[in-house]
Amino acid sequence: MSLYNFSMGMFLIFACANVIAREIKIEDLASDPKLKDNDYIDFGTLRVTKVKKNYYSISGNFEIKQNLGNEKKILLEIKSKTTGSLIYKREDLLCTFLQKENLIIPGLIQKSNIPTDVMTDLCPFPSGDYWIKNYTIDESKFLTAPIGNYNTKISLLERGKVLASISSNTYLTI
Repeated sequence: MSLYNFSMGMFLIFACANVIAREIKIEDLASDPKLKDNDYIDFGTLRVTKVKKNYYSISGNFEIKQNLGNEKKILLEIKSKTTGSLIYKREDLLCTFLQKENLIIPGLIQKSNIPTDVMTDLCPFPSGDYWIKNYTIDESKFLTAPIGNYNTKISLLERGKVLASISSNTYLTI
């Protein structure tokens, strides 16, 4: 999956995370097994690790198998695991998202070998092997979410077809 997809997924995972007197549990990232051998993104060893209460780190390697430009879109979805209802949805052109997003991408780039110019004018996003090491998000940047169980999914799309996706379950409790 592209950096955009990954970052949007992380955005959604952590969007439930401005916790005041709440406990957050984030389960590991999982790629869609039906799309595992896709021609676009190999999520490799990307993992979420608990650092301390309400703080999680993302580390690992992933591969972008071909250049990804604005012909691709990123779809971010947060759904309630209890009701299945859609809580949040965002769809944007890949490069446009990378250039606009300012909550996740800047910090993610500092903790990775992702090209810094993806935030300004790099399009398409270049194929290659990438790594992220100990990226921890400041969840205070996000709005408070209701207590509950959520599934966060980030998908790479082309003409409405899902090419690759990764998801995680997030639990918010008192």
